[in-house]
Amino acid sequence: MSLKHILLVLFSLSLIFTLAGCSDDDTPTSSGGDTTTTGIGPAGGTIQIAGSVSLVIPPGALPDTIDFTITTNGSPAAMSGTTGPVSPCFTIEPSGTNFTSPATITINYNPALVANAGEQTVGLYTDNGPGWVLLTTIRDTVNNTVIGPVSHLSDFTAGGDTTQASGSGIFAEFVAGRTIFTDPVFMLFDAYIARLDSAYAPCNPLQPISGATITCNDSTLYWVSQGNQYTTAGMGLVAPGASYTFTVTAGNGIPALTQSITFPTSQTQLSSPANNASISPTSNINVSWTGAQVGTIDIVITSMAGDSVYFVQTANDGSHIIPNAELSNPSGTCSLILSHYNRNTITAAGYDSRSFIAGRVMHPITITFE
Repeated sequence: MSLKHILLVLFSLSLIFTLAGCSDDDTPTSSGGDTTTTGIGPAGGTIQIAGSVSLVIPPGALPDTIDFTITTNGSPAAMSGTTGPVSPCFTIEPSGTNFTSPATITINYNPALVANAGEQTVGLYTDNGPGWVLLTTIRDTVNNTVIGPVSHLSDFTAGGDTTQASGSGIFAEFVAGRTIFTDPVFMLFDAYIARLDSAYAPCNPLQPISGATITCNDSTLYWVSQGNQYTTAGMGLVAPGASYTFTVTAGNGIPALTQSITFPTSQTQLSSPANNASISPTSNINVSWTGAQVGTIDIVITSMAGDSVYFVQTANDGSHIIPNAELSNPSGTCSLILSHYNRNTITAAGYDSRSFIAGRVMHPITITFE
């Protein structure tokens, strides 16, 4: 792995993910309106409302032919907190239908409804009765879709932060991070990373926010201009299970902050695929990792140029299968990056409601599609 690529992994805090949806050889029946019905059997198939929602059922997922219906639900259950619908709600029936292999749902969302909140807040949700539940989500910010596997049918929607809180305060992102390298030798790289953005509207040309001083424990973090963000970075040795306190000194409109995060208690890292593994572009990828525990897992595949091939947020249960149909143009040498996060929302006065503090273990490896 080149030095350029290592630096890209370490300091690219925001990724734009270009992801491909699933395809099927069958010709779907679509009304192009608010409701549509299609019969699908053991051979699999697709039902969709064009430009809004599609459900792809793989071969073998059904024992018999069933008539499926998608209807736009004009009065869905309310979502909680800062999360609101950023697409119509779709009722897919027959409710209670179970698939022996997961089907794939794709919903188009309206990015204007999240605006300054950022499309990273958008996810795929299902109403399980007691309330809306976030499903495993692939987010395509180029085509404005969320994609995810489903094993049963219910109500589905795309949800995101719709508070439009661009003027509600300072956005802050603080991370105590460890990166584990296994090529060419085993190496740990620890850093404290911070991002501070005044109401999502940094100056042009970029200038550090006047008067802001940030520390993590006893390390002072110095400003760096990166893209349209103000970032800081400092070196330090992190310890599994330890508490790390970020402090922002008040001044010139910057609100004071002192908040801590507990670093993950284990050194989570990939166990498969192996580093430098060769993978067929037409195969699924079985990803597994050691040290499964609390927190969430992000899995990212990027090309050496930094283009995204795949992204998912998933449960920290030790394994995840990446379906080949969800990969975006896999070819050549890429990085597969596993990140384990403990993450808490920052609720201090003067800070945007999407601000957070996190402890993160990242393990990148090299894979080659050939």
